[in-house]
Amino acid sequence: EENVWRLAYRKVHEQDINNHHNDGNNNNNNEEYHVVFISNEEKCCPMFQQLAAENEAKPCFWDYHVIFICTMNNNKEGKMMPTVVLDMDSRAPFPCLLQDY
Repeated sequence: EENVWRLAYRKVHEQDINNHHNDGNNNNNNEEYHVVFISNEEKCCPMFQQLAAENEAKPCFWDYHVIFICTMNNNKEGKMMPTVVLDMDSRAPFPCLLQDY
């Protein structure tokens, strides 16, 4: 979770710095960030494609897991952009499309 916190901190402050230097006219204003904490009552969450798993076809069981999600509301043409997941503990691409994650 520390890595996700650092990533979120960098993204938010990068956005603030870009806004300051671009008089607020930065495309990053369209980005929304979410830190997602995954857990359950049993504290046993099966997560696939995790680097910690001995076999990539089998799940890794975490008591909790934290991922970072980035959504771009629209691009310059006004089209919705895909939402991506950034999971630093995953074998999935970085970033990975939400629907593929």
